[in-house]
Amino acid sequence: METMGTPKSKAEVEEVLSEAKSYSFEDAEREIDDLRAKVLQEEVKLLRADLYDLRPQLKYLTNTPELGSLYLKPYAVVIEAQKYQKALIITRDDGKLQEFDPNPSFGGKVVEPISPESAIRLYGFDAIREGLVNIFLRKRDDMVVRAAKLTQRLERLQQSQAFLKAQ
Repeated sequence: METMGTPKSKAEVEEVLSEAKSYSFEDAEREIDDLRAKVLQEEVKLLRADLYDLRPQLKYLTNTPELGSLYLKPYAVVIEAQKYQKALIITRDDGKLQEFDPNPSFGGKVVEPISPESAIRLYGFDAIREGLVNIFLRKRDDMVVRAAKLTQRLERLQQSQAFLKAQ
């Protein structure tokens, strides 16, 4: 169904009034809810596939500078904690999503498992995938920088050796 601007002619007004008399907002709302459920179902499938495909990489992707860590943690931060929202993390050993609450309330847990469906509802599909991409990019960039530094160091050592041989 197309959206329509303000009717301009009497015929258009009659057509819209005729449609309004038989239009069912309940049916339209049900249709929207069904579409929303189908979209969520497809997003869950894609996210599960992403998480499964990333499992072999997780042992490399869990360095977490945003938490001030100098060592490998058993998880990586997918989405940072906000004022009224816990952080979303991914575990290193099994690729499961969990919520991390840096300030648990009375009796609350610091880390709790969360299903991909619940994670999508709370954090959003695009935000989760963007978080996974950022984890990868951060680690890849770190590896590139480390390799460049070692290459420079090796070149300096080779230059020093060449200088010593020349003397």
